[in-house]
Amino acid sequence: MSGAAEPNPRDVLILPPPAADALVRYGDHRDHVADVRFPAGGAAGPLVIVIHGGFWRAEYDRAHTGHLAAALAAEGYTVAQLEYRRTGDPGGGWPGTFDDIVAGISQIPALVAEAARASGRPGPPARPLLLVGHSAGGHLALWYAARAVAPACTAPPARRGPTTATPSHAESMPSPADGVPPRAPAHPVDPPDGMEERLVEGPHAVVADVQDGGAVVGPGVLGRLHAGPLTDPSPPSPTPTATRPSPATSTNRWTPGPGPLPSPSGPPVPDGVLALAPVADLVLAHDLDLDGGAVAALLGGAPGEVPAAYAAADPSPISPLRSRTVILHGTADAQVPIRLSERYASAAARGNHDVALIELHNADHFALIDPRSSVWPRVVSALRSLGSGEHVH
Repeated sequence: MSGAAEPNPRDVLILPPPAADALVRYGDHRDHVADVRFPAGGAAGPLVIVIHGGFWRAEYDRAHTGHLAAALAAEGYTVAQLEYRRTGDPGGGWPGTFDDIVAGISQIPALVAEAARASGRPGPPARPLLLVGHSAGGHLALWYAARAVAPACTAPPARRGPTTATPSHAESMPSPADGVPPRAPAHPVDPPDGMEERLVEGPHAVVADVQDGGAVVGPGVLGRLHAGPLTDPSPPSPTPTATRPSPATSTNRWTPGPGPLPSPSGPPVPDGVLALAPVADLVLAHDLDLDGGAVAALLGGAPGEVPAAYAAADPSPISPLRSRTVILHGTADAQVPIRLSERYASAAARGNHDVALIELHNADHFALIDPRSSVWPRVVSALRSLGSGEHVH
C-alpha cells in the first residue's frame, strides 16, 4: 500500500452498513433492541456485545458501528450491537441509559441463542462473553465491568407479562458537531419486509417467518431492573411503555450508586472488555466540555451539582476487576483526548487491576471502528487476546 491514502474513518457515520442477520428485543421501548450478526460458514463464534458511542446522545445510534460488527462477524464472532436510550430520548440519560445497559447485557446472551435457533444456526458458547465499547459506549462498557464483580446479592431481576407492543424507530440525523458529517438516517428496528412477529409460549417471542436467514427475537417476559432514587438528581420519569417496580415493593433491583450489580444470577460478568477511545473520566470530560456539555446532559448537571450521579456513573473499578480490560486510544483523537484513558489506566495500575492501555500513534477517534483503517488489525488482535487469555502489547 505504498503511497495509498488512508480512508476517511468518518465515512462510517454515513456509509450504510451491511444488513444484520437478526434483531432481538430486550424490552418494550423502541431502543430496547440489538442487531445480531452471525459468523459465516455455520460456526458458533464467541459472543461480542458492541456498545456504540455518540456522547450518549439520541442523534447517534448503533448504525455507525455496523461496519465494525460485520467485520467482527467475518472474523468468526457472533456480534450483538446493543441499542439503549440516550439523552434526548424519553427516559434517556441518568439513570435510564444505565438501566438499559444492565438489562441489555443481562438478556442478550439468551436472546441471541434463541435467534440462532430460529435461524437454524448454532448459538454462541456461553463463554467467553466479550464487551466492545467505543467512545461513550466505551465508558458504558467500563462502567458495567467495574460493577459486575460481586457474588449473588439479590434474587434474579423481576419479570412481568408478555408485551405486544411493536417498537418503531424515529429516524434521526446528527448535528454536524466538531465537523462530523451527518450520517444517513438510522435504519428502522421493525422487522424487515416479509417477516412477521408473534408471541409464543416460553420466555421469548420468536419470529414466525424467516427470510434469508434473518430473525427477530424479543422478550415474552420483560425483566426490568429498578433504579432507586438518587440524592441528586431525581430519576427521569418512566417511559409510557415500561413499568418500573416501586422501591417499596421491589427486591430485585440495582440502585444507582457506587456499589456492584447483582451477580451471578442477574447481570453476567464479562470475560473481557475492549474499550475503544472511551470517555473514561467523566469529571475531566465535563471540565473539557466534550461535545458541548455531553456529560452534564447525561448526568443532569456539573460534578458539584450532582455528585452522587458522577460517583455512581464513574467507570473506575470499585473492587478487583474480574474482566480483563484493554483500552485502545489514538494519539490524534480530537473528540475524546487520550488524556482520559491515561488517567483511567494510571488509576487502574495503582489498584493492580488487569488493564492495558495501548496508544495508537496518529490514529483519530473513528479509525478504531473503521475496518478499512490501518489500526483495525490492532483492534482485532486486542479482542482475540481477551478471548484467549493472552496479553496484548
